[in-house]
Amino acid sequence: MPWQGYNFEDAIIISSKLVEDDSFTSIHIKEYSTDVRETKLGPEQTTDDIPNVSSVKLKDLDVD
Repeated sequence: MPWQGYNFEDAIIISSKLVEDDSFTSIHIKEYSTDVRETKLGPEQTTDDIPNVSSVKLKDLDVD
């Protein structure tokens, strides 16, 4: 699995005991935010209508 876009053919060896004990289990959460600004035409609007992106990729987006 590439790390942050780098594709090296490296490997590590992990014992099955460590995998069974969930020693290498982790959760990564990133929070993103955006600002809605006032423009000459009124406030910006956020939307889930993204051009050239299939509905399968958009299915997990909220209405907001």
